[in-house]
Amino acid sequence: MRKLSEMHFYLDKIPEPEELAVFFSDALSMAVSTLDDPIDEAPAFLQLTPYESGSFPLGVNIAWNPSHASHMSHIEIAVRLSRFCNAQVVTDLPDGYPRKADPFRWCIAEPDGSLSEISECMTDEKDGLELDETSKKGMAENVEVAHGEIRIWIEPDSGFFIKMPAESGDSVRLSGQEARKLADVLVTMADRAEKIGGAIEHV
Repeated sequence: MRKLSEMHFYLDKIPEPEELAVFFSDALSMAVSTLDDPIDEAPAFLQLTPYESGSFPLGVNIAWNPSHASHMSHIEIAVRLSRFCNAQVVTDLPDGYPRKADPFRWCIAEPDGSLSEISECMTDEKDGLELDETSKKGMAENVEVAHGEIRIWIEPDSGFFIKMPAESGDSVRLSGQEARKLADVLVTMADRAEKIGGAIEHV
C-alpha cells in the first residue's frame, strides 16, 4: 500500500471547516473529503484538530492519494492559506533547509506574504503549539551554484540580504540555468521585502 502524501499546518484562528475544505480543494486541484462532509472517491481528506491551549488553536492535516500530484509545496500553500484566512500559519521548514531536521523549528507565514523561521516554546503546559517570538528570524532562500551557495533572506527589521560564500574567494560565473533560478528567487524575495517594508541590502 502506497503511503499517503501529507501536509501539516497550525493556524492562530479557527475558520469555518467548509472554508478550509474549499481552500484546499482549490489549492490541490482535487476533491477534499471531511468528517462532516464525506465525499465518495475524493482523493484528499482534511482533518481539523482544535486545541484548548497554545497560540495556534487549530491543527490542520491534509492527506491525499500520491497518484494525485500537488503542484504547490507546503510553503506555497501556507502563504496562500495565511492570506486566505488572514491568519498566521505555521508549517514545517522547507525540504533541504538548515535545521529542517530539528522538530522544534518551524516556518511561519504571515498574511503579508513574509516567511520566518521560529522556535517552539519548550513547555508541557499546553496541548497546542506555542512559539518563541524572540527566536523569529527571516527565512533564507538558497540557490546552489557550482562554487558554493547563494543565500538570500529577509530580516523584518533590517532588510533584504544576499550573501555568496565562494570557497575560492574568486568571482562566480553562473550558468544560464543558475542565473534564471537566482533571478526568480530575487524577484520573490524582493516582493516579500517590499510587502513588509524592508530595505534592500547586499552583504
